[in-house]
Amino acid sequence: MAIKCTKCNCTITRAENHLSCKACKLHFHCDCVTIDEDSYNRLKELGKLNNWFCAFCSISLVSADNPNVVNPETNTSDPKLTPETMKMIDTIVAKHIKPLIDAISELKMTIQDLSTENLNLRNEIGKLNNILPCEQTNFADIDAQNAKTSYRNVVTKNSQKTIIVKPKDDKQSTNKTKFDVMKSVDPLKDVNIGKVKNLKDGGLLLKCDNSCNFKQIAQDKLSASYEIREVKSVGPRIRIAGIPDYIESKDVSSYMKKQNESIFDESSTCNLLKFSPIKKNNTVFQAVFEVDLITYKKALSLGHCLIGLNGCSIYDAIDITRCYNCNTFGHSQKYCKNTVSCPCCGGNHGLKDCNSDTDSFTCVNCHNLNIKNKNSEINVNHAAWDYSKCGAHQQVLQKIKQDLFGLPI
Repeated sequence: MAIKCTKCNCTITRAENHLSCKACKLHFHCDCVTIDEDSYNRLKELGKLNNWFCAFCSISLVSADNPNVVNPETNTSDPKLTPETMKMIDTIVAKHIKPLIDAISELKMTIQDLSTENLNLRNEIGKLNNILPCEQTNFADIDAQNAKTSYRNVVTKNSQKTIIVKPKDDKQSTNKTKFDVMKSVDPLKDVNIGKVKNLKDGGLLLKCDNSCNFKQIAQDKLSASYEIREVKSVGPRIRIAGIPDYIESKDVSSYMKKQNESIFDESSTCNLLKFSPIKKNNTVFQAVFEVDLITYKKALSLGHCLIGLNGCSIYDAIDITRCYNCNTFGHSQKYCKNTVSCPCCGGNHGLKDCNSDTDSFTCVNCHNLNIKNKNSEINVNHAAWDYSKCGAHQQVLQKIKQDLFGLPI
């Protein structure tokens, strides 16, 4: 049976000089334990090959209680140990043990330096938290801010564009649409298609790198039978409520950026989409902004901002359409084909015909979600419009955020 060198893990051939430790019975190449050919021949002549100890076993044997080996404290040895054996032990200690001791000392010094550096970093993080008390320090966000890269820039440069191909014949099958698209556009040569999703009425949703190229080719070959359009990419949205009436709509973006440096920086996106008075008070206004992903997280984490001399509240403005007929999400009452459902008790009647009190409210969306997931225990004791308690609304909201931004928030 072939034996292997414990140090290099290679097979020891008959032609190679090797030694076997008397204590641990492990085998070593002579070169692997730094024993030259002359030393090996001397051990062989003295008949000491079977009395050889490896480095680790030699150290374990070096003890004041062992009268047959060297005592390192008195530096004396038993006459039974030959000068050659003494020399061999000294060589092993010099070449193996001393470097290990030096390495341990260096590691201890490195650990001490790292501990000091870690303490300094903790102090710097504490200072940053004092400067930005609105949020916990997030190194990913800090790196992104340093790179001066906004969400809109990332979307423009790196993300795939979304194209919808919808047949003019609403009875056409999705397979027919796929066949026509494949016949007209080569996914490998003309454009890189990274995602395909089936739509109602035989349509397709495609995500591709070069939307302009796809639209140009598809319009020439498919426009007679298909409607082709690009879905405009949108960014996260926040709603600011409590803006005083002396702030004009053209100035509100400037107030937002300049007065709230803990939320906005030079690279932040802040596009005003809507500016209108709130329903309860015509002298107090609200605004909806499209922002980048970093600004969106920071704004919602803080929850408030300053505009003019007024403190304003910040809300998530990513809206989800809820049908007023069946109360489910994803479509409006105009296009609803489902049966009527009460938003209070979930019964098969309208809101005007409901006599339930607040204690017997049942959210139809959370109730259906519990049935779908079987083991789910989502609270259903609330109205369908009470989004602060609605677990179904939260799940739909998270799904929309993943689809819009490409990552969970």
